[in-house]
Amino acid sequence: MDKTEHPVRVDSVHKMRYFELPSNYIYNPGESHEAYELIFLERGLFLDTSETPTVIMKPGDAVIYGQHYFHRTVCDGKSSAVVVILTFYSDSPALKEYLSGRHYFKVTPEQQKLLANILSLMPKVWDINSHECDTMSDASPYLEQICINYLEILFCQFIEQLDTETNKSEQSVFMESAPSEDPTVCKIIEILKNGIYGSINYDQLCNDLGYSKSYIARIFKVNMGYTVMDYYLNLKIGEAKRLLLETHMNIDAIAGSLQFESPQYFSKVFKKRTGMTRFRSCRPSSCRESSRAFLLRSLSFRPVIFIVCTHNYNKVLPAAHPATAKTE
Repeated sequence: MDKTEHPVRVDSVHKMRYFELPSNYIYNPGESHEAYELIFLERGLFLDTSETPTVIMKPGDAVIYGQHYFHRTVCDGKSSAVVVILTFYSDSPALKEYLSGRHYFKVTPEQQKLLANILSLMPKVWDINSHECDTMSDASPYLEQICINYLEILFCQFIEQLDTETNKSEQSVFMESAPSEDPTVCKIIEILKNGIYGSINYDQLCNDLGYSKSYIARIFKVNMGYTVMDYYLNLKIGEAKRLLLETHMNIDAIAGSLQFESPQYFSKVFKKRTGMTRFRSCRPSSCRESSRAFLLRSLSFRPVIFIVCTHNYNKVLPAAHPATAKTE
């Protein structure tokens, strides 16, 4: 589909909160709603328990939940988490196509500046005491449009990242699963990570650990949500993605270094696990050029507002101070 036919558009902001969640925070019931939801983690650890395996978010990570996607989040029980949570409405076909389901992103310094800009404008545009962005302040009516345009720029960049770094179907390969407290499972993970460039035999692994195959299979599946060999293969595919993005290695070289039977088999597994139909090595300069081109093609901006956005684009505005949230 030609992305230029479907500009990224945010219709309205529903809620935007910047607060500190206590270490015992848990939103156990979970929720799903008509709005999209963006969560950015500034400090601490945040666990997404929406699906198996649980995913641990680290500072600088962001997650976007699509419309009607059921999600559930908790803190790790050891430290508080400072988060930005934003919900918004959009009928944009581009967002429905690219941001359905659940997507994780590593937020770049440039994108964090955009979030800082939005946070600095938030109390000027909306009455933050109302908790919902349906009560306007006495500020200029153009400030709301500036806020929305910042968001549209941010989502354009996120969608571009989906094309150049990850894919829409299986981003969990890039994310680190929540650590297990089972010492045997931790030992298995250590062995698997150390063996990414080798070839691990499951029978031999169980023999080396001194446990039966059925016992290892059961405790690993319960703790990690994957079989041992599926987890091992995901590690290899994650490393393959890193090599494709950060090095000049070709497919044959990557397949060989990761001990796949053949480049053809590697390509088949890679496509099945990631949904990617072609391989692209994206260098930093070309990524910036591609992102800018996509931004100019896709953003449904208003010229006057865009001038304002461009003027402040590389300026870090003062960030708001997080409020303290109560445990729900």
